[in-house]
Amino acid sequence: MRISIVYRHVSDYQAHANRLAAEIKKQKGIDAELIHGPAEGFDVRINGDLIYSMAHTGKLPEISDLIGYMGSC
Repeated sequence: MRISIVYRHVSDYQAHANRLAAEIKKQKGIDAELIHGPAEGFDVRINGDLIYSMAHTGKLPEISDLIGYMGSC
């Protein structure tokens, strides 16, 4: 499973991406790829498929928003 976190390059988004990646590693043993993205946005992809977009929700994701998509890997 490949997880990518694409985030706007500002310190609070970067810190949030780092926290999510650490929690994914802790809970699932998977290293998430952190990618500096476009000027706006915070997206999470699994195997290239968009599973979370701040553009759609209006908020940064929490681990609880993502863990269900990861299944029992």
